[in-house]
Order: sequence, then C-alpha cells, then structure tokens
Amino acid sequence: MRKQTFKIVARTAFIMFCIVYLAGLATASTRMNITPSSQTVSPGEEFTLEIDINPDTPIAGVQFNLTYDNELITVINIEEDNFFASADSAIMFNPGSINKSSGTVSRISSSVVKGNSITE
Repeated sequence: MRKQTFKIVARTAFIMFCIVYLAGLATASTRMNITPSSQTVSPGEEFTLEIDINPDTPIAGVQFNLTYDNELITVINIEEDNFFASADSAIMFNPGSINKSSGTVSRISSSVVKGNSITE
C-alpha cells in the first residue's frame, strides 16, 4: 500500500511541476505581425509582405511555416531581412520550401550561428 501512495504522490508532483512550468511558457508574449495587414493589388501585380517578429525574451533563432490561398497568391521568393543584424554574428538563413500547389512555404528559418541572441 505504501508503494502505491508514493507513486501517486510522485506522479501528482510531476504533473503539478509540468503545469506550473508550462503555464510560464504559455504566458510568453512574442508577437508576429504581417505588414501591410491588407493591400489591394491587380491580378499579376507583384507585392511584398514583411513578417515582423517581436520576441519577449532574447532569441537566437526563429522558424515558421506559412500558409496562403494559392488561388489568389503565388509566392515567388522569400528573402532575409536584418532581423538578427544586431547580433553582430554570422547568420544562417533558410528561405524554406515553396509548394505552390498546396499554398505553403515550409521551414522558413534564420538563426545566429555564433554570437549573441537578440530582442527587438
């Protein structure tokens, strides 16, 4: 009977630790903005969207996927901006993999290879 009580207490303590730890992660307020938020363009006209990331804690890398309506938009390319310029270090950038038929760009990423993390 004593072993079962210990297992229940240990499991409960572990679950409580996970809830408290993950609750701290859930309160992160990193924001991602796309600018312009709306834009009118003619069919066939090229335009640029900027994706801004405002981290709430220092970061040394970012990765995301992008989904779009492939009947309205064709992604031509993804370019690196100066997000990690203040890190004063070499930057590794991956423009991701564009899949025009499914309307996705997968694994867009950028990271500081060696140096400081940044907050912006």
